[in-house]
Amino acid sequence: MPYIKIIRPVNLLMIAATQLLFWFCIIQPIHNIYGSNTNMDIWQMLLLVLSTLLIAAGGYVINDYYDLPIDLINKPEKVMIGKHISDDEAFNYFTYLTGAGLLASLAVAISMGNYRLVMIPLIITSMLWFYAQTFKRMFFVGNLVVSAATAAVIFILIYFEINWETTDQVTQQIRDEIIYFGRGYMLFIFIISMLRELVKDIQDQRGDAEFESKTIPIVLGATKAKIIAVVWLIILIAGVVYIQTGLKEYQWLPIAYMVLFIQIPALWIGYRLMKATDSKDYGKISIGVKAIMFFGMISMIYIGILLAQYEKTIDSWL
Repeated sequence: MPYIKIIRPVNLLMIAATQLLFWFCIIQPIHNIYGSNTNMDIWQMLLLVLSTLLIAAGGYVINDYYDLPIDLINKPEKVMIGKHISDDEAFNYFTYLTGAGLLASLAVAISMGNYRLVMIPLIITSMLWFYAQTFKRMFFVGNLVVSAATAAVIFILIYFEINWETTDQVTQQIRDEIIYFGRGYMLFIFIISMLRELVKDIQDQRGDAEFESKTIPIVLGATKAKIIAVVWLIILIAGVVYIQTGLKEYQWLPIAYMVLFIQIPALWIGYRLMKATDSKDYGKISIGVKAIMFFGMISMIYIGILLAQYEKTIDSWL
């Protein structure tokens, strides 16, 4: 069980669900509308998802490896390394997971005849390594790096799938539409991740301060960190309102969905955040942030349904 717990299985399930939803609800339906095939076969896509999960799992392990002294202060009951897994075993576990993940992405790149594709998994792996070793303790940089790496869950799928060098007009249209949806969801994930990292930094500031980390709450204080987190919430809500204003009056279902599962929870999080005083409060807020991310990702199903309906409409015209 320690080897399972340390790789955050719930988080890995969320990553897998995000990539699979984007593939089956966004990428495939867009290709179907234009009567084209995806660049990746289903086995290549699944192998790429596995690669992402292995690299992410390795990132969690190396993060715990370097964070051990801080975690012994902030959350000693959750520490795996030193209690159930030795330091050497943890580092070897990280090496095996990350190595297997990079090999899986290399296999996909080779099968697609483009070795350069593996550069993105390599960059993400490097980001996770330096985040755990250095960036996490730097002012703002750690938040930025981990949020970008989280948003890259969708980017890596787009990067492998899209034909970037095409001059064909239809293929370019498919590329632009996939990027349009991908950009929106990557921005959503980035904002949510920035918010979640801020909440974690506030929650963990006692241990971080002990080891002279320069996180936002330590440098600016918890109150200002809370205000920054609320600003991210406002940006999130404003972005959702912008999307809602572009919807037609009869499209009440997605509007109601966003109000109930994103905007109202975001307001609740902002309220609870300003009143939070202890670790339990921040723990509940963190769960709320994860819930918003979950429901945001689930919205891809609705988009997939709309794209499928559009495909049927096009077919009826032909």
